[in-house]
Amino acid sequence: MEGGDADASGRQERRPTHPVSPLPRGREEVPSDPLLSQGGIATVLRRTIESTDRILGVLGRQGLRRQDLGLDDAYRNGRFGAVPATSEAIACLLETTVAETREKDCAVCFESYEEGDKIRRMPCSHGFHEGCIIRWLGVSRLCPLCRFKLQAAS
Repeated sequence: MEGGDADASGRQERRPTHPVSPLPRGREEVPSDPLLSQGGIATVLRRTIESTDRILGVLGRQGLRRQDLGLDDAYRNGRFGAVPATSEAIACLLETTVAETREKDCAVCFESYEEGDKIRRMPCSHGFHEGCIIRWLGVSRLCPLCRFKLQAAS
């Protein structure tokens, strides 16, 4: 039965007939964003890439290269554009106890805290397993929960 199936009582369960929109057939929702209505997300991505290329072209004409901007360094050695925290900033993280941490789980490894775990607290007050946050900050200087920025390594 299109649009739904009858349950045990004979009532028909209503399900959307359109795979993307909950509107009935024939009543397509018109996206309010003109970028999305002119070809979907592929168009948005293509335009973003074109804009980035134009910006880099302008910077190139001004004598700046990608290397000068540090864009390539952030993607070396398997990194995803993140910048690590300084070792000094990592060393200054406060050691705390499980009882003093407001989170129940480590947001890096998703494991629950257990009594006796070594916890390090970021300046934003979020706590993590010591080993987890040290490894995380070696790749990205941002807090995994709120994106608070520690001092960046040069």
